[in-house]
Amino acid sequence: MVKKVLIIDDEAPLLKIVSRFLQKLQIEGVTASNGTDGIQLFEINPLSFSCVIIDYNLPGLSSKQITHKLKELNPELKIILCTGFAADEMVTEFSPIHIDACLQKPFTFQDFQNVLKSI
Repeated sequence: MVKKVLIIDDEAPLLKIVSRFLQKLQIEGVTASNGTDGIQLFEINPLSFSCVIIDYNLPGLSSKQITHKLKELNPELKIILCTGFAADEMVTEFSPIHIDACLQKPFTFQDFQNVLKSI
């Protein structure tokens, strides 16, 4: 059961959409517009987050670097990679860092809900 989600994306409209989707599902969402801010928010209480949604293409720290750091802080953390690329390619590229799901852009509320239920 997902209780609190960190969303890391540099696109403000996407942060708003995902936040609204989470509200609709009665799940707390915390947003960050880049990896550094996301890591700082996560470090405050890494065990309070059950999931993180990370955009694949971010400025500054790469999504791989962010994922690696967050997993160091909480190995049980569920990772959802948000991308416009093929999901199979992303899973392969991120190996050996385990990602739990890919959210393919563009996505609907139903797509979002299904990905959350799958982790």
